[in-house]
Amino acid sequence: MTHWMSQARCFLMNNVLRLSLFLCVVIGCALATTRCIVLNVSPSIPLGFYFATNDAPSVGRLVEFRLNASTKKRFRDVPICKRRYAAILKPIAAGPGDQVDTTSDSLWINGLPIAPILTTDSNGRSLAVWRANRVLGSDEFFVFSARVPNSFDSRYFGLVLRSEIIAVRTPLWTWGAAYEHDATSDVGVLGD
Repeated sequence: MTHWMSQARCFLMNNVLRLSLFLCVVIGCALATTRCIVLNVSPSIPLGFYFATNDAPSVGRLVEFRLNASTKKRFRDVPICKRRYAAILKPIAAGPGDQVDTTSDSLWINGLPIAPILTTDSNGRSLAVWRANRVLGSDEFFVFSARVPNSFDSRYFGLVLRSEIIAVRTPLWTWGAAYEHDATSDVGVLGD
């Protein structure tokens, strides 16, 4: 191979590498701007990147939602509520037609005990708890994560309305324990 051909090949490879890097940056910025892909850093679900789908919200699906203003005000000491753009990613544990009961010291869904409801945080401070026993309406969802015992979820801030849901998400690339689309994968019966 001549010296000229070697230089041309090196020049071509450098430019292909630069073009690839440029396209990755442009595509990444476009995806971040449109929120097609989000990064989860909360332990409530596996850490990683999640892609928006066209799926409808339903039990077992992951949803990204915004906390309403009254919830953010009520939980102003919770770090996520201090953020201007307070979006949360959680699995739906109960949806339209499901019976949810948080009137005791445990969460019950459709007559099954699911998880304890904490009344104090790790520092002994009193926690606000959403107390109700009712069938969910057509636009209401109860989000819950069993991955961490003190997950900030519907046990505390209440129901998520369909209008508050930004997107249904699916894992794109995660690390840690896998998330499966199954109504029982993230919602376990007490004692299991």
